Amino acid sequence: MRTKAEGPCCAEPSKHERDMQTIDATMQAAKLTPAQRAQVTKLRQEGAKLHCAGKHGAAEVSLEKAKAILASAR
Repeated sequence: MRTKAEGPCCAEPSKHERDMQTIDATMQAAKLTPAQRAQVTKLRQEGAKLHCAGKHGAAEVSLEKAKAILASAR
């Protein structure tokens, strides 16, 4: 569930916001260890905060790391 700080900060969904939606959906069915789940959650939240702060390059890095963990758990 998104908090206000993690929610969309733009009128139209950006690539980063779509990435966050993908991460959220993928986490539902992913077979992650508790440590992996915690890391993906941390990276996703970090990416959201960076995106809303206008630090899009750093947000991209964080979200891509989260997606890579999810991809390796398939």
